[in-house]
Amino acid sequence: MDSCSCCVSALAERLGLFYFSGIGTILFEEEKPTSMSEKPTENPEELLKKIEKLEKKIASYEEAEAKAWSTSWLLTKKAGGIVMGGRLRKSVSKLLNGELSKDNFSDVLIAVLYRFTRIGIFAVVVALVPIILLFQQNILLGRQNDKIDIQNEKIEKQNFRLDQQTALSEAERRSAVILESGNVLDAVSRELSESDNTTKPLSGALIGRIIALSKNMKEYKYLDPDTDSLIYRSISPERGHLLLALQAANIDFDTYEKINRGAYFEKAELVNSNLVNAYLDGINLKLADLRGADMRGVDLWGANLRGATLRKADLSNADLIQANLRNADFSNAILDYANLRGASLRKANLSGSKLTGTKLIRANLRGADLRGANLFFTDFSNSDLRGAIINSRMVGSTIFWGADMRGSIIEGTDFSSANIENAIFYLSARDTLSKFLKDEVLNSIIWVDNPESPKESLPK
Repeated sequence: MDSCSCCVSALAERLGLFYFSGIGTILFEEEKPTSMSEKPTENPEELLKKIEKLEKKIASYEEAEAKAWSTSWLLTKKAGGIVMGGRLRKSVSKLLNGELSKDNFSDVLIAVLYRFTRIGIFAVVVALVPIILLFQQNILLGRQNDKIDIQNEKIEKQNFRLDQQTALSEAERRSAVILESGNVLDAVSRELSESDNTTKPLSGALIGRIIALSKNMKEYKYLDPDTDSLIYRSISPERGHLLLALQAANIDFDTYEKINRGAYFEKAELVNSNLVNAYLDGINLKLADLRGADMRGVDLWGANLRGATLRKADLSNADLIQANLRNADFSNAILDYANLRGASLRKANLSGSKLTGTKLIRANLRGADLRGANLFFTDFSNSDLRGAIINSRMVGSTIFWGADMRGSIIEGTDFSSANIENAIFYLSARDTLSKFLKDEVLNSIIWVDNPESPKESLPK
């Protein structure tokens, strides 16, 4: 046992291992006798072989450790070289290996500044790459959006043309109605041309066909040749043609009245039509287009022209007693000496119209627009002008006797030559009227302060 320990110690000294002196004890711990009387069974040669094996293992471990350390150091060196750069590395090595001088220290500082400058430029270049890519992406997106806008514009044009095509196909479908209209008018001509038909009435069957035909004629949109676009609202040219044809047929009044009361001429197109002295008593011309129509002396007693367009139409001496003219457009129309007694003109547009000598007795003009209208000798006796706009400078000998003018807009209107006795105004209008009217006229006006007061309860 002593000889083995000596061998192990000698091996440890040869390998230069400081902690190897206890290996013999560990290696040969199994060889220790369990009692003082036991002796080692292995001979020194076997023990030396084991020591040689152990020596080889230790050598392999040291070689692996050295190799790993060499690899780590190489990687660290390479990484440091990349980060620091050759110039900075050389300067630092020179400073560490040489003496601490101003030149060596200056070289290190210069190398540091140079290195950081290069790194900064590199970082800026790297940072500019995504910015440039984003800028290029925005340019491409802008071009894509422009193409999408062009595509949307073309789609809108396509939809517009499709709407036109739909409307035109609807108009073409009216060919059957036009054929029936021709047959009906031929039947009217045959009945009127009969020798024994002196009073020129039409048969009940033919009147029924006319009424049914008018209801079968539907309104539609068509392509305006002047604008190459569809007209703004649906209209029925066929109903207008039928009405003009019947008015030119010289039918007796009883037949006219039956047709007017039963036929359906709503939304008829009668632009610039000649309806002078036409008998249209009780007719339904709701939402009809009568722009520029010549309707002098026309009889529209009790007719329904609600929402109709009569801009620049001439209705001089027309009979519109108790007609429904609500929301109708009479802008710049001529209504001189027309009779609109009891007519409903609520919210009608009468701006710029001529109402010289027009009778509007007991008419409902609530909320009507009379701006710029010619109101010379116009009679508004007992009419309802609440909320109407009457700021017109053409007021002379106009009669407002008993008219309800509460809430009407009268700024700029000179009532000095008008008959305004017994008219009803709010107290707030007194200051405005006092500029034109004398005290005795002001005292003849009925002043109220309660908007809810009914006209019947006001003092006489």
